[in-house]
Amino acid sequence: MMKPMKDYIPLLTVRSENITIPKLTNDQLDTRALDKLDSKIFFKKKKLNELARKIDNSVEFHELEFELIKLQYEANYRDYLVLEYIYKKTNVI
Repeated sequence: MMKPMKDYIPLLTVRSENITIPKLTNDQLDTRALDKLDSKIFFKKKKLNELARKIDNSVEFHELEFELIKLQYEANYRDYLVLEYIYKKTNVI
């Protein structure tokens, strides 16, 4: 199983006292997280629609190009399903 990224990528902090970053409340974090997921889902749907149009107009593509577009569509669709799953799980909060 993969380690979460937070375990092996350190977050650098600014040592300057001129910068102050206000903390976000849990409600603000929840809202921002859902908004971020929502935007990722929106753009994933746009990408899927673009790839679907390319697949529908596949007459102009060579067989290898068509296979690559089909693989891109399948990969993007799986990503979309994962994003939707995460959104539904976190939106229950």
